[in-house]
Order: sequence, then structure tokens, then C-alpha cells
Amino acid sequence: MSLNNQMEVPFTKYSGCSNDFVLIDNRQLSIPATPEMIVSLCDRREGVGADGVILIETSSSSTCKMRIYNADGGEAEMCGNGIRCVADYIRQAGHSENTCTIESMNRRHHASWKNDKYTIEMGAPVNICWDATISTSGGNHHLSTMDTGVPHAVIFCDEIDNYPLYEVGRDLRYHKSFMPEGTNVNIVKVCGEDVRVRTYERGVEDETPACGTGATAAALVAAKKYGLPSPVKVFLQSGDHLEIQFTLQNDEISSVWMTGRCKKVFEGSISLSLRLVFS
Repeated sequence: MSLNNQMEVPFTKYSGCSNDFVLIDNRQLSIPATPEMIVSLCDRREGVGADGVILIETSSSSTCKMRIYNADGGEAEMCGNGIRCVADYIRQAGHSENTCTIESMNRRHHASWKNDKYTIEMGAPVNICWDATISTSGGNHHLSTMDTGVPHAVIFCDEIDNYPLYEVGRDLRYHKSFMPEGTNVNIVKVCGEDVRVRTYERGVEDETPACGTGATAAALVAAKKYGLPSPVKVFLQSGDHLEIQFTLQNDEISSVWMTGRCKKVFEGSISLSLRLVFS
């Protein structure tokens, strides 16, 4: 037996370098994160509109736990721009210190803030491949891959503005080499000791204005391949930037931190239809 029940759910709309999120305090565990609910909230015509939904929940090891859902309804492991928004929410909620810890799906992240900038411990990347060539219907793609919280492929190019990111990103995102999880795809241009990046994000299935874990991957691969010193300033498609600090010794990467801004856009509430099932 099932029935639909309407619930008024308060939320806060956040932007991290124009990567936008619907953030919901779910520490009472009253909101079931169904794919239908996530898709409805992210709908830019009939919902709040966002690249993803973040639920804040309780944690036994950290100040709080972050669960991040992409616009397609699927849960992701981590979100670099989203976790800064969570830190700001904790700060605005009255957290008395200027540091906190946030649990993601697979890691525990230290966060700190000064004025309007938030610094997040990203953790060392895993599943690193510095050089690979993958063939698709669009040709051969020379890339490096790593997991900086979620999997990323990094491609360097000289002409970044006219690069066919949507087509290449779609082909690589679903390539058999990255299944079953798939991958995000970043194209990167080195500009002196800085980099520019554009990112195709799985789950959104399109280019987004910014991606924190993608910026981290871009900076780390650029540091390895082109000798860029820490910190690397990463300019995003939104026009904003992030700073990625790290230690790189030979092929070993450690002490990875991301610093950037985020903004609370507005607060509100939305009526959600929750499907209750009884057995």
C-alpha cells in the first residue's frame, strides 16, 4: 500500500563559482532522497533549479555529513564546489570555530574559512594514470586520469574556447575504459603558471560553469606534466577561480587543499510530494 504525502521542505540555494546547489538540512532524516525528488528540485523550469542537491546529515566522526546528488538523480561521491557551500552553511548556522570537518561518501575533509574564502582538504588523489590514449568515434584522445573525490579525465589543448567539449565529453564519459562509474572530462590550457579549465560533468551530462574536483585534477596533472609550482590558480568557465595547493614529489601527491569562494543566493521552501510505502 502506498500514498502520496505533501511536505513543505525548507532549502537554501547556494552557488560555488556558479556551480549551483539546493542545500537541505536533513539531520532529522525526514527527507527521502529519491531520484524523482532530486530531478524535480533541480528542474530549472518547474523546480528550484540547480546542478545538484546537497543533503546535510549527522556524522559520528565529523561536524556533519554531506550527501551530493547530481541533477539526474544519481548520488555522487564528492563535490568540491558543493563542500564549500556546506562549510558556509555550518558557519552561518552558528558554528563557533573557524574550522569544521565534513564527511563525504569516502573521505573526511577538514574545512576552514577566513573572510569570504573557504579552504577544503581534498585528500590525495587515487587511481592515477599519467598518460593514456583512448579512441572514440571522434578520434584519439591523449589524456591523464585520476580520482580527486570523483573520477576525472584531463586533456590539454591550445585552443580551449572552440574545443568541442560536449561531443568529446559525452564520448569519453560513457567509454568502456571508465565504466561502470563513468568519468568527468576536463580540457585544460596552461597559461604561464596558471591554468584554464572547462569541465563536462557526468550526472549533469553537459558542461558546467565550474567543477571543484575537476579544477583540482587539472592543477595536479598540469603540475606533474608542466612543472607548475604550488599553488596553482585555476580559472573556471564561470570567470571565477580556485587555488589548489599540494605537495608533489616524483609521482606522489599529498596535502591537497582547495581554496575558493561560495555564496548563499536565497532561502525558501518548496512543497514536495513524498511517496510513502507501507508493508
